Amino acid sequence: MTIHSKLRCQQGTILITTLVAMMIIGMALLTCLQLAKNQNQLVFRSQIWNACLPVAEAGLDDALNHCTWNYTNWVSNGWALSATNSYCRSNTVNAGWYLVHIATNSGGSNSVTITSTGYYPMPGSATYIPRTVQVKAFKVPTYKFAMMSKHEIDFNGNGCRVDSYDSRDATKSTGGFYDSAKAGDKADIATYVGSPLANYNIGNGNIWGHVYMGANGKVQVGSNGKVGGVAYQGSGPKGTIQPGWLRTDLNVSIPDVTVPFSGGIPPLPGIVGGKLYNAVFSDGIYQMSTLSGDAIVTGNALIYVTGTIDCDLLRIQTNATVRLYCGGSFKFRDTDNQTQRAVNFGIFGLPSCKTFSLDNEFMGAVYAPEASVTINGSRQIYGSVVADAVRLTGGADVHFDEALLDPKSSNGGFIITSWTEL
Repeated sequence: MTIHSKLRCQQGTILITTLVAMMIIGMALLTCLQLAKNQNQLVFRSQIWNACLPVAEAGLDDALNHCTWNYTNWVSNGWALSATNSYCRSNTVNAGWYLVHIATNSGGSNSVTITSTGYYPMPGSATYIPRTVQVKAFKVPTYKFAMMSKHEIDFNGNGCRVDSYDSRDATKSTGGFYDSAKAGDKADIATYVGSPLANYNIGNGNIWGHVYMGANGKVQVGSNGKVGGVAYQGSGPKGTIQPGWLRTDLNVSIPDVTVPFSGGIPPLPGIVGGKLYNAVFSDGIYQMSTLSGDAIVTGNALIYVTGTIDCDLLRIQTNATVRLYCGGSFKFRDTDNQTQRAVNFGIFGLPSCKTFSLDNEFMGAVYAPEASVTINGSRQIYGSVVADAVRLTGGADVHFDEALLDPKSSNGGFIITSWTEL
């Protein structure tokens, strides 16, 4: 009995040991299978996570396009007002889809906040993985006029010529440059001149475009002045305005500029092309209190100067762009826009910017609705000027680049200033 009991005990122990070993092996196999499954899911999730981002960015592109082309008609092209007073839209992109919102501050600001969520499905599942990005963008004004002021444009009795060209069109420019033989008549000027019934004297200026004024405004033209189209400039009598080219129904807003960003880095001095510059701006966002001396832009730069600008030279290299925001008065003794395109150089004066002057040839677009501008001497201005008041002290000519009319140009539409993943 004792021997049989020991045998049975040993057999039981072996059986239990075997069962335990099989359980351990089974649990190990299950663990390995689960780890493999988890690893497979993580790989798929990582792939789906990466696939979500292009879908979310497609929503951003959709929203920015809507902002650019429908800034005054938000509820259009499939966009609807949401319960949170933002404008929303959804759309499918391949196997995924996005939901995007545009917060416009009720249209009272030139900035928007766009939030886009991209969704992409897990393989073999009805579960969608979301990924959300948010950007802040500001509206860069398009330029409808060669010169526009809130109060007056003073030609000071001089024979200034205001005409247009198109740097994008070989029939309206030569190599993208202004050519007087191809000058056009899209160089409209506009001013409210303080009040209706004002009498506006453009002196001996030749305006190759319309004159826009407030209700019942009047214009006096000097004995050698003329307002009208290309043909009228050649054959029309001096001292006259072509019929229909004086408009007294001006009804546009000139909103103040807001600070589009904060926290930019200060520029560093450097040597470019063998020349030492006080400030070198490459790709990036910059912020400083003042800007003086010589400066150069070598990339796509956003610059915010909180105080005054008193620059001897601002050079913009070929293929570079600059949008310069100024909190104080600014003055450029010389500028060198080597891109030869006005759309690549934009200056924006904040409400605290009260005066600025252009003392040399200038190619760019100035938007400073609270500032008084003086264009000194016989200068050539290629681009556009928007200000509170404009005064020409000599025989300066203004050549409006029609490329500035395009909201998709470098100086139009909405520009992203921050990108954040939520």
